[in-house]
Amino acid sequence: MNKAVLRQWAMLRLIPRYPRKTSAPEVHRGLERLGHDSTLRTVQRDLNTLALTFPLLADDAKPQGWSWAVDAPQLSVPNIDEHAAISFLVAQMHLDQVFPKATMDYLAPWFKAAGQSLTSPRGKTVALNDRVRVISRGLRLQPPKVTKAVMETVYAALLLNRQVQVSYKARVDQKFKDYQIDPLGLVAVDSICYLIVRIGNYEDLRHLALHRIQEATLTETPVKRPQKVDLDQYIASAAFSLRLSDRPINLKFRMREQWAFHLLETPLSDGQRHRDLGDGWVEFSCALLDTQQLRWWIRGFGPDIVIDGPGQLRDQLAQEANQLHRHYASSL
Repeated sequence: MNKAVLRQWAMLRLIPRYPRKTSAPEVHRGLERLGHDSTLRTVQRDLNTLALTFPLLADDAKPQGWSWAVDAPQLSVPNIDEHAAISFLVAQMHLDQVFPKATMDYLAPWFKAAGQSLTSPRGKTVALNDRVRVISRGLRLQPPKVTKAVMETVYAALLLNRQVQVSYKARVDQKFKDYQIDPLGLVAVDSICYLIVRIGNYEDLRHLALHRIQEATLTETPVKRPQKVDLDQYIASAAFSLRLSDRPINLKFRMREQWAFHLLETPLSDGQRHRDLGDGWVEFSCALLDTQQLRWWIRGFGPDIVIDGPGQLRDQLAQEANQLHRHYASSL
């Protein structure tokens, strides 16, 4: 293939979407890292030539800044096939329930490209939006708002391995506090995105909700990364689960058979065991982390589940049932 074509294709990949921008010197350095021989003057000439065909924007800054237009179509070679396009559609519907709007706006060109690739034999776009749905059995909460500026700063910090200065709204006293943080990872929990960080000189890991970050400024200071950062281990420690005990519990319970079937298809744990009691109930036993989420799950089944062990959990739920009875009895 012609070297000029390969160089120009690489240049298009180096240009970010507006409001981010790059410059001819930065593109030139990027081409050199990729092994393309060129001069700065050649890059400047190519950028102006490409702007005649592609939706590229140039500002009046010095050096001149270059960006893809916000609504520029996403280029993909080879083109997205039907299987990938449907997968993109399902992913979009799922991520709409998880990611902030700022992130979904950024991903919009890819989703749009996937939708445009779905055509019928007659050349008409297939409206799969009317044929595909993604739902949740749990109560769906709307994703909190995260500003685009904060999201872009966080992503840049993770990619460039640099510290961030943030103004963060504490959950308890609702006051804003300034922190210099080491961003180490990003975790999405239901509809909330959390940034895994170290704050200041503290060694322990913490997580900050992105929607509580009012301002974020990327610094030039490299991240002071611990020798070993294991996100899976941090998650397994029940950091996001409101853990109530350091030890797992041996949960034993009975559940009405009309609800029990879903645990046979999607077990609570690898070691889950069950037996049919023959009276409309199924008995289950398994080892689980003792978390607040577990109690929420149990309460959701009301009288269709009975906890037999551990005794402390059974007693707690029995006391709650008595309190509920008193609440409702007093209102009759």
